[in-house]
Amino acid sequence: MDDKGQVYVYEAVIVVLMIIVTVCFLITFISPPSIYQSNPIFNLQTMGDDVLRTMDSKGSLSGYVADAIANGGIEETDSIVMSLNKALPDASYQINIGQKTYYGTGSPGNSTALSHYLVIADDQLYDVQLLMWYSTLKGE
Repeated sequence: MDDKGQVYVYEAVIVVLMIIVTVCFLITFISPPSIYQSNPIFNLQTMGDDVLRTMDSKGSLSGYVADAIANGGIEETDSIVMSLNKALPDASYQINIGQKTYYGTGSPGNSTALSHYLVIADDQLYDVQLLMWYSTLKGE
């Protein structure tokens, strides 16, 4: 009796299983390119949203808004500016409350990110806008 045919079938099954296991391994461990690497403006918007949300959760954002409105602006030594400089070290930004700009670190470039957050200060609802951009973004 000839057993060569059975050996070839076993070899073929083993090769197919090895290919399937290899493909599954590659699909599992090779990650796709990250959106944060390819789109820095999206990354900046995400950071801006996080900064505003964190300030509000600590209870400081409504105080910053009330102080800015009472003083008619935001100074470079104010706590909100120091917090934003720490959170967004490589970015320039403007802080707008409603339609008025209260603080800015320059003029916006072509590619900007805008984060919004609604805050209640002095029994009124304010739209805090954080307009952000990189001063030296590749491709501009």
